[in-house]
Amino acid sequence: MKKPLVLLIIFTFSLIFSFSVVLAEDKKYTNELVFTHTLQLSKSINNVNAAKAAEYVNGYILEPGAIFSYNLVVGKRTWARGFRYGYMPITDKKGHIIKEIKVVGSGVCRFSTAMFQAARAFDLEIIENHSHSFGVDYAKKGDDATVNWGNGPGSKGWLDNVFKNTKDYSILIKCSVNKKNLVTVQFYKINESEK
Repeated sequence: MKKPLVLLIIFTFSLIFSFSVVLAEDKKYTNELVFTHTLQLSKSINNVNAAKAAEYVNGYILEPGAIFSYNLVVGKRTWARGFRYGYMPITDKKGHIIKEIKVVGSGVCRFSTAMFQAARAFDLEIIENHSHSFGVDYAKKGDDATVNWGNGPGSKGWLDNVFKNTKDYSILIKCSVNKKNLVTVQFYKINESEK
């Protein structure tokens, strides 16, 4: 006795799903390049991790009013996720580098810096940013963006690079790090129009 009801529910769901697909197909989306930022990095083993971070961000869509969290988009820096050993400076209380240690994922700050610079130059709202306690050779003090996973979101040591899309359109982020250590960050305006 209950089978017709189940079939009716499945049939209704199928109709709704099909209708939704048709509605989506009635829209045409085009991407318009609206901003480009580049950052030249010095030659370093750490650039492999900057490039891997860029891969995770490449293609990300930030809707109007949405917040971009570098840590959450790039994710935890682990060997299994493609990150490799890089050198991380250890400093004293005055910010002087006393030694360097090998850490998986070290170097993601290089790409984080490019993202921060791009967001700021494009007049997006900067919500969270932290500078290194020591000088870096790819950006001036206050023009860089260090990040740290710590023990995960909200934990002690968690440092993020966060900004908000204050535009009235969605932004497609395209980015890369080429073989000459040049970081490129591009913002595309996603235009929606009827077919």
